[in-house]
Amino acid sequence: MVVVPAPAERDDITLGPPRVLAIDRQELFLAAISRMLAGPRLNAEIVTSTRSDMALELVMAERFDLVVCECRGQPEPGRALLARLALAAPALPLIMIGDSGDEQQLVKAFKEGAAGIFTKRSLSAEFLEGAATVLAGHRAVAGELVGYLISAADSPVPRSEWSNLLSPTEIGILTMLGEARSIAWIAAARGISQKTVRNHVATIYRKMGLRNRIEAVLCAVRIGLVSEKG
Repeated sequence: MVVVPAPAERDDITLGPPRVLAIDRQELFLAAISRMLAGPRLNAEIVTSTRSDMALELVMAERFDLVVCECRGQPEPGRALLARLALAAPALPLIMIGDSGDEQQLVKAFKEGAAGIFTKRSLSAEFLEGAATVLAGHRAVAGELVGYLISAADSPVPRSEWSNLLSPTEIGILTMLGEARSIAWIAAARGISQKTVRNHVATIYRKMGLRNRIEAVLCAVRIGLVSEKG
């Protein structure tokens, strides 16, 4: 599993057991995922729905800390629900789960703001770790989907040119971004202030044609600074 740290610490993380809304057309899958999320790892309080429109009504009426939704939800698919949840205040994180063949839709959902993406083939332990990661304010990608993310990301600059664009310091920081290190971790590791790190990151984004942390992570993998399996 790949973790993408949040830009800053969340100040709305709920203390105590999280409330999770799980959405899937298949009641058997809902029962299975509810048992996992309510287990010792998270001890979550689970509310389930087989319809995405009814789930949206629940979100508007009750407090939840996380939504877990299937990619092929009905009557609204997962990506449509994601767009609706983005309007909530505060925005509610969503983990999307797909069937075989949904990989490209999951990648699109992640680029559109999904907090995590997994498949129904993902190991239970990996999914639970991802849910805990998202509840902590970060983003998570199942290991089997990293390759799809990388393939979907066009390299911002030709590989033959990127090394001439960045200084040694910027290469080091991009490497750390590719390892999903936080700004605070990078600052401590290099012995500089967080403001200086952010200035370097802004310069890297400008030089490499990047827009956000996700693209920076994928770029670092594509150009070989970090291993896809690392």
